[in-house]
Amino acid sequence: MIMSFFRTLLIGTMKEVDPGRMCVLTLPIIIVSTVVLAGCEAVAPRGTAASHADLPIHALSAEDMPRSWRPYGSVHASLNQEPWTAAETEEAARAVRGGLAELTEFFDANPESVLELKENAVECFIDLTYSSSNMPDVRETARRYALRNLRQLVNQRLRPGANPAECSEYPKLAMLSTYAHALYEEGDEDLKQIIDLTNSALEHCGSFDPDFQYILAADKAPPQEVYSLLRWCYVLMDAQTVPGLRISRNAKSLTPALWDFLEDYPLVPARSYQEGGADPRFVATAYLATHIGYMPTGYGRYPIYIEDAPWLYRFYRENFYEVLEHCEIDLLAEFVDHFRHYGCTEENDLQTRDGARYLLRIYRQAGNSWMNHREPGEDADNLQGYNLIHKPWTAIAGVRRRVVEPPLEGSYGALFRSATGLRQFANVNPNREIHQ
Repeated sequence: MIMSFFRTLLIGTMKEVDPGRMCVLTLPIIIVSTVVLAGCEAVAPRGTAASHADLPIHALSAEDMPRSWRPYGSVHASLNQEPWTAAETEEAARAVRGGLAELTEFFDANPESVLELKENAVECFIDLTYSSSNMPDVRETARRYALRNLRQLVNQRLRPGANPAECSEYPKLAMLSTYAHALYEEGDEDLKQIIDLTNSALEHCGSFDPDFQYILAADKAPPQEVYSLLRWCYVLMDAQTVPGLRISRNAKSLTPALWDFLEDYPLVPARSYQEGGADPRFVATAYLATHIGYMPTGYGRYPIYIEDAPWLYRFYRENFYEVLEHCEIDLLAEFVDHFRHYGCTEENDLQTRDGARYLLRIYRQAGNSWMNHREPGEDADNLQGYNLIHKPWTAIAGVRRRVVEPPLEGSYGALFRSATGLRQFANVNPNREIHQ
């Protein structure tokens, strides 16, 4: 029996990460629609019409928005309010490639950082391979570095004389197995060995039963504990897509239980705090909200729909200008990232345009660099390793255009929507860009 293993392992690992930046150890997820969100086309309601029929899928002017979404603040006022231009689209593409170059140069100059950053050294690149058929050069470079860093991690764990697998290693080994399944050639001996090692860790756990119910039963579970469950959801759902990789039967119950729990979880808006978007409690909640959204989007591979979680969509929209005014670019980029998942672009949505323009301004002001940008209070001492790579990692997502990917049978997406009861969708043309 594991008992406190789940709690101590996952909440304990949060200590490795800046609590304000919660985009860590993520895995692929999910699925796409028969309705291509061309120009942010709305989809039919799944439940009662009153739940989200009043929510516009995109809005290019304040007049098109509900009052609680409307722009305000000095940052918005300082931005160009003219239509988005072709030159800005080109600048955004250069900023994507520039951010990728910063990441590759960082790991070229600091090869030892792979073992320090662990799965993040792979994830920051593999995210760039999702929905990126419109930028094949970016996709191929990102895949090459993801594979290179993954091989270093796998080889280190499979080295001769390494300790046998332990129960506590199962989550990290499961991540390595899913990455290896995505990046290694079929039949690679290291792929087989890392899967076998992961299964061995699970066997040492005995009856593997994550004790997540204590969090789900709490009236006011703190965001950090809910976030730990999100991480477990990513791991256990993605593990089901790897042939030969085992998880327990009980572990499959986490995803539907967590999704149901989140529907009633209080995402407290910025206006509830005296300091608004600057309040650390709001910042923690906002990061939690973005990571809830990554459950049904696969970190950028597939769209999300208002009907999936109207409460989540409202939170993004109603709190966007507080994030633009007060929060760091990492969080802002994650908000804009999600607007793109809904199918919104700079051409048809004001919030997406404002967010992208501000991110590009930051990039220019820092000398065409994401890593050189400094938030108030940041300096070289607290911008090392994870905190440094997280800037281009997230900023790229905020300015990068997407191409939807079709779901495949047995994918995380199909499994996730089946587990949660969300509407299932059939394949779409993978070359059709969401924003066209």
